[in-house]
Amino acid sequence: MGAAATTAKQPLAEVDIKNEIGVLYGKEAQQAFAAAKDDDVVAWPKVQAYAEAHGLLDPKAVLFKNLRQFKIAREQIEAIYDEHFTGAVRDIPWRGEDLCDVRRQCALHGAPAKTLDELYAVAEKAFISFAVALTAACPDGAVVKLAPLKGLARAAAKARNEYAKNTAPATSWLFDVVRGSVMCATEDEIVRLYAALDKDPRVDVVRTKNRFNPPCFNGFVFLSSNCARVRRRRYRDILMNVAVRVQGEAREIVHLCELQIHHAPIKQSEPMHKSHVTYEFFREYFLGNADAVERRLNMLCALPVDDAENVDDLVGRVLGSDRAKNKTLLLELVKLLESIAEHASAVRVREKVLEIMERKYGSDHHKVAGTLRDLGFAYGSLGDAAKKRDFLVRALAIFEREYGCDHAKVAYTLTDLGDAYRVLGDNAKSRDVLERGLVIEEREYGRDHVKVVVTLECLGNAHGALGNKAKARDFLERALAIKEREYGRDHALVASALTNLGIVHGSLGNYAKQRDLSERALVIFEREYGRDHPNVASVLANLGSAHGSLGDDAKKRDLFQRALAIDERVFGSEHTAVAATLGGLGNAFFSLGDYAKARELYERALAIKEREYGRDHVQVASTLTNLGLAHGDLGDYAKARELYERALAIEEREYGRDHVQVASTLNNLGLAHGDLGEAAKACDLYKRALAIKEREYGRDHASVALTLTNLGKACNALGDSTKARDLSERALAIFELGSEHARVAITLDNLGSAYIALGDAAKARGLLERALVINEREYGQDHVKLAETLMNLGVAHGELGDATKKRGFLERALAIFEREFGGDHRHALSCRRNLGR
Repeated sequence: MGAAATTAKQPLAEVDIKNEIGVLYGKEAQQAFAAAKDDDVVAWPKVQAYAEAHGLLDPKAVLFKNLRQFKIAREQIEAIYDEHFTGAVRDIPWRGEDLCDVRRQCALHGAPAKTLDELYAVAEKAFISFAVALTAACPDGAVVKLAPLKGLARAAAKARNEYAKNTAPATSWLFDVVRGSVMCATEDEIVRLYAALDKDPRVDVVRTKNRFNPPCFNGFVFLSSNCARVRRRRYRDILMNVAVRVQGEAREIVHLCELQIHHAPIKQSEPMHKSHVTYEFFREYFLGNADAVERRLNMLCALPVDDAENVDDLVGRVLGSDRAKNKTLLLELVKLLESIAEHASAVRVREKVLEIMERKYGSDHHKVAGTLRDLGFAYGSLGDAAKKRDFLVRALAIFEREYGCDHAKVAYTLTDLGDAYRVLGDNAKSRDVLERGLVIEEREYGRDHVKVVVTLECLGNAHGALGNKAKARDFLERALAIKEREYGRDHALVASALTNLGIVHGSLGNYAKQRDLSERALVIFEREYGRDHPNVASVLANLGSAHGSLGDDAKKRDLFQRALAIDERVFGSEHTAVAATLGGLGNAFFSLGDYAKARELYERALAIKEREYGRDHVQVASTLTNLGLAHGDLGDYAKARELYERALAIEEREYGRDHVQVASTLNNLGLAHGDLGEAAKACDLYKRALAIKEREYGRDHASVALTLTNLGKACNALGDSTKARDLSERALAIFELGSEHARVAITLDNLGSAYIALGDAAKARGLLERALVINEREYGQDHVKLAETLMNLGVAHGELGDATKKRGFLERALAIFEREFGGDHRHALSCRRNLGR
C-alpha cells in the first residue's frame, strides 16, 4: 500500500489505512472499512483484497495519486482565497524565520529546560498569560480555541526525533507545548487580530509565517520568475510563535507559544480537508518535520505533475525541459527522490547535475569532484557498487591534486571508496583505503570525534569480512561509544552501530549479545522510520539470524519474511538487497527442514547475484554453498559437489587456500564426496579444513568440533573405527560445553557408528538413543535428519539380539529414506539389506 506500505500483515485501524492511502480513503473505502471492521480493526486479508481490487498495493502509484489530488486541492483553495481576499492580509510581514539557540525554552531557574517536567512547569504558567492576551486581541466574531498542553508522549517523541541534533537539551526546542488557534470569518478580522497582538506589550511576536502571502524563493523552490506559481502551492493561514512572560525563580522567563490564524471559508472547505489528508499522508511518507514536508510538497506541485504517469515519467519531463538547466532545482529534486527511495531517478538527475558542472568548470575542477562523489553515492544506493567506485576514484584524484593527499576532503572520499570496495568483495583493498582515511581523520579531529565514526564502522566491517572478527568488534565498539555520547542511546545513528556490532558478536559466537543489540536497534528504527523501512528490514534480518543461531528457526523465518516483504517493496524483486534477504530466509527454511523451499529461495538469490556480479564473483560463492547444502539434503549429491567446487574455486582465488572461509567450503565439499561414497576424498578435505579452523579458532571451538565430527564419519567409512571414535569423542566433549543441540546429535550418531564397528553395540545403543531424543525434539518423528540415527540404532539392536526393535527402527528409517530420496538411494538399500529383503 502507500505511505507505510505495511508488511506485517496485522489488522489495521482506520487511522492506519488513512495514513497508508491518504486522500484515496474516500467514501467507498470508508464504507468498506465499516462493513469489514471487527473491534475497530480490519484483518489484513480483507485489507489486502480491497487494496488489490482498487490498485492500492503499489506505494509509488498511491503516492502519485495523492500528489495529484494535493495539487488539485491547493488550486481549489487558491480559488477560494481569490474570492474572499482583497490584499490587505499581504501586508502582514514574515518575521524571524529561524528560531536559534537564544530562543530556546527555559526552566523556572532560567537555563534551557533539560526535562519535560521543567518545561511544563513554565508552560502551565505561560498558558494563562497566552490565553489572556489572545482573548483580548480577538475581534468580535472570531473564535478562539486553546488546546490543552501538548501530550507528554508526543512532546518526548518530537524532541527525540526532530531536535536530537540541535544544541542540547532537545526538550528546549519544543515551541508548541502551549498552542492555540483563532478562526476568522473575514480578511479584516485577520488583519485586526495580528495588529492587536503586535501592539500588546504583554506579548512579543517572535516569528510569523504569513502563508496568505508566501515569499518568493529562488533556493529550495524553483526560480524567482516562477513566484506566482509558487505562491499558489502553499497553505493559506498564518502560523506564529508569540512570547509571553512568566515569573521564574529569580527573574522573568520568556516562553514561546504557537498560534495559528485560520480563514473560516478556507479552513472549513472540502479542498482544505483533502489537502490536510494528503499532507498527513506525505508526512508519513517523507518522515520529516512540517517544514521539510511542506518544502518537498511545494517542489512536487511545481513540477508538471498533471501530465506525468509516475515519478519516473515526471523526472523525464523535467530533464527534457528548460527546468533541467537549473542546478539548484535539480539538487532539491534529487534530495526528494532519494527520500522516497526513487534511486534510479535520482541517478538520472545527478548525472544531469554532473553534465552542468562539467560544462561550466571542466571535468577535473575541484567543484566537480563533489558532484562526482555524490553521483557515486547515488549509484551505491542503486546497488551499482562498480560505478560508485569509478566515480569516487575520479573524485579522489581531483581532491588529492587540489588539497593534497592528507586533507579531510580526501579522507571523506576514502571512506566512501573503501565501502564501495567492500561491497565489491575486495575487502583487503577496502581495509587499506579505510585505514588511510582513518589516519587523516584522527589527526584532523581526534580519536573520539564524531567525524571519525563512519570510517571506524566501515573499517570494522572490512576486518569482519576478512575474518578478523575481534578487530572488527573493537572498531565497532569505538564507533558505538562515540555515537552514544554524541547523540544519546536511542538515536537512529546509534541503532545502525548496534546493528553492525551485533553482526560481529554473532560471528564470534555470542548470539545472545547479537540478539540483544539487534532488539535495541529494532526498537529505535521502528520508532524513527516506521515498521516498513529498509533500515528496519536490515535489522530484522540480523535479529532473525541471531534467533536462528540460538535455535529458534521459526522465529528466524518469520523475521526474514517480514524483511523480504520490505526489501521487495522498496528495491524491487531483482535487487541485490533482496538477494541477501532471500539467502537468509532460505537458511531459515533449511534449518526447519524444508529443503525444497530453501533451494527455491537460494536459486532466486543466485540468479540475481550472477546477473549483477558475474558467475565468478565472491558475492556468488556463499549462495553457491547454500544451494549446494539444499541439493545435498534433497539427495542430489553430485549437484551439491558441483556447486561446492565452484564456490571453493572462487574463495581460494579471493582469500587464499588457508582462509577460514575456505575451510567452511572444504567441509561442505567433504560432505558431498562422503555422500557420494568417496570417503578418502572427503577425509582429505576435512583434514585441510580442520587445520585451518584449529589455527583460526583454537582446538576447542564449536566449528572445530563440527569438522571433527565429519572427519570421524569419513574415517569410519574407511574402516578406521578407532580413529573415528577418538575424533567423535573429542567433538562431543567440545559440543557438550554448550547444550544438547542438533550438532551434538550428529556427533553422537557418528560415535555410535564407530562403537558398532568396534563391536561395542551396547555403548553404541546408548549414544544413538541420546541422539534420537535430541533429533526428535528438534525435528519431529519423521524428519529426514532422524533417518540415519534410526538406521544405526536398528543395527545396534540387531547386534544385541533384539530383532523386534531392529526391525522397527530400520522400517522407520527405510520409510523416510524412500519418501525423501527414492528406493534406490544407498541408505534405503542398506536398510533393506539389514532387514533381509
